Amino acid sequence: MERAVEVENLYFRYLGEEEPALKDVSFSLDKGEALLILGATGSGKTTLVLTINGIIPNVIPGELRGSVRVFGMNPAEEGVARMARHVAYVFQDPEAQVVAFTVEDEVAFGPENLLVPPSEIASRVSEALSLVGLEEKLHSPVDVLSLGEKQKLALAAALSMSPRLLVLDEPTSHLDPHSAKELYSYLAELKRRGVTLVIVEHRVDYVYDIVDKVLFLDRGSVRFFCDREDAFSPASLRALMDSGVWVPERLLVKRGLGMGRSVLAKRAPRRTKQGDLSVILREVRFGYKTGGFSLQGISLSARRGEVTCIVGPNGSGKTTLLKLVAGILKPDRGEILVNGGAPSLSKVAFIMQNPEYQFVARRVIDDVAASLAFKGLSREGAVREAYRMLKENGLEALSQRSPFKLSQGQKRLVSILSILALDRDIVLMDEPTFGLDRRYSLEVVKFVRAMREEGRTVLLVTHDTWLVPLICDKLVALSKGTVLFKGPLEEFLTREKVLEEARFDLPPGLEELLSEVGDARQALNEYKEVMLACEPVLRGRDSPA
Repeated sequence: MERAVEVENLYFRYLGEEEPALKDVSFSLDKGEALLILGATGSGKTTLVLTINGIIPNVIPGELRGSVRVFGMNPAEEGVARMARHVAYVFQDPEAQVVAFTVEDEVAFGPENLLVPPSEIASRVSEALSLVGLEEKLHSPVDVLSLGEKQKLALAAALSMSPRLLVLDEPTSHLDPHSAKELYSYLAELKRRGVTLVIVEHRVDYVYDIVDKVLFLDRGSVRFFCDREDAFSPASLRALMDSGVWVPERLLVKRGLGMGRSVLAKRAPRRTKQGDLSVILREVRFGYKTGGFSLQGISLSARRGEVTCIVGPNGSGKTTLLKLVAGILKPDRGEILVNGGAPSLSKVAFIMQNPEYQFVARRVIDDVAASLAFKGLSREGAVREAYRMLKENGLEALSQRSPFKLSQGQKRLVSILSILALDRDIVLMDEPTFGLDRRYSLEVVKFVRAMREEGRTVLLVTHDTWLVPLICDKLVALSKGTVLFKGPLEEFLTREKVLEEARFDLPPGLEELLSEVGDARQALNEYKEVMLACEPVLRGRDSPA
């Protein structure tokens, strides 16, 4: 069997950093195999995959030692351009790799640079866009796409290269669940054709069936490298959970990890007293001047002490809706009331989908301190409080680093702390858990629950369907700019046609429990217990220890 990837004693330290990001990493992968790389936020997963096509050290400098071989070639010596004939890479941040103005040009860019004949380029573009569901966007400008659609576009651009090795760094983090499953169905077909896959993924259930080997990174070192069955054995599952890493939900349910059903059956759900309406939308219509999308007659409301989860397919209008509530966008028609008046950023705390849009300082500690200073703290007081928050959250080691140079998960954590430091009554959260490991994702859950207890209004957009049962008081489902459903989660789960149109696939663990116990309320309670088995530790400002 031909060796596709061989890494031996790999060491890498970023320029200007004291500690290495990778230490003594070794593994190998044969042609046609699929490797899943697991690890907590900041463990070195992205750093490792950036060495496979030569981005490290040719584009991102640093101290590199050891050996990386890809189909017998040394990526560090070959360079990114030559490796592109063999390796296609999908970045964690889809906006980091967009180079063209239109969707068609973006997907054609790679094959054009590989000197593929024009007639073949056209067929590759058509096939790739069809596979990711963007064929109707062929002539659309890239900047009108949602972030999820841009992630689909990045995938299409990689697929059009017809690579021997496909590297995917969190390829479904912005995709709706149905699209994510469709992607892995296609990747399974690529694997059958002999394409080698290297995948970093937190939705482990989706990728589980196509993986041959698992590499577990812990603080830049290999904790274990083994076959899938050994990686998810009972002993390994516990080790992964203790490290805060995502594991397959279906295995958690089947193996009974959690507190047990007898406890759940006796526990009454905790209810928070809900207050007055704080957000009201009446027949709101909005369309971008560049065309291609519009919100059509949106009417909904949210109360104090209530968490409203907003779900729907990529491009359905979820982020646009939050921007309207924040006052960033103005409706064409209809009325929006926020705390009884016109929408304004001064009334809300808005955690954006892309954390880099929020950073305002060169150091992490200054970014968090900026929010505290905006509230009226002195410069010195703001810095002291910012450091306290970072330390309580285990992030003090990041305090002097640039927020732009952090891992995607670390960027998300810093952005959440910075915005929550504003201490607003209305909190808008756009994909707050994307790119986070299990431990920090559950800490976001703790934040959201604490805000509800404090009487804040939370509007939360997510594609992470596991998150919804843990926090949702009311669910709103969007599709093509319209409201499909608004009401309790339990009712939503019984509406098969609505679920299908919203492209909302049940979390694998909840699906397993529903098939077993039959009752939606009982299944939801048991699912919460399983998912909260890993105790969260992140603390926000003024939250109890």
